Amino acid sequence: MWTIRLTAVEAEHHRLLREWRNSDDFRRFCSVNRRILTELEFEEERQWLFLTGLHWQCLIRGKNDVPIGTVCSYDYSKRDGHCFVTLYVAREYRTSGAGVIASILFATTLFEELGLYKVYVDVNGHNTRVIDMLRRAGLSEEGVFKGHRVIEGERYDVFRFALYQECLTVLAKKYVKE
Repeated sequence: MWTIRLTAVEAEHHRLLREWRNSDDFRRFCSVNRRILTELEFEEERQWLFLTGLHWQCLIRGKNDVPIGTVCSYDYSKRDGHCFVTLYVAREYRTSGAGVIASILFATTLFEELGLYKVYVDVNGHNTRVIDMLRRAGLSEEGVFKGHRVIEGERYDVFRFALYQECLTVLAKKYVKE
């Protein structure tokens, strides 16, 4: 089992975040903006995202405290008690289980700090591995938006899942050591 930590994003991490953000898989799986960004464009995009809905962002750190990904919340609704989460783990760490643990740690913080009712995760339909994983984990499949996302000229459905506190508790007991 991996030791995973979540830490704050500092200015010194922006170069790595931009490298991840510009990777083919991040642009395909995690972003609606699919262009490769210059350093200036990246900084402008970050500022715009935080002004328009990006809420929290953390680095995911693995063995030897090496950054292996990022997780963020966005579109937080205090009134309705929910937000959305996106997670990215660098390709070489994807089969390690680190993303599962980071997701649980981040969601736990969101529920504890914000008193949320649920956390949403939207997954593009071509990302069948993650869709299958979320179903097996017991997240509630709350909707399918048909043909909602265009990627490389093809339309894909977007699957919306919700994580509730009860499911998070079960997952945390299974995957996270105290």
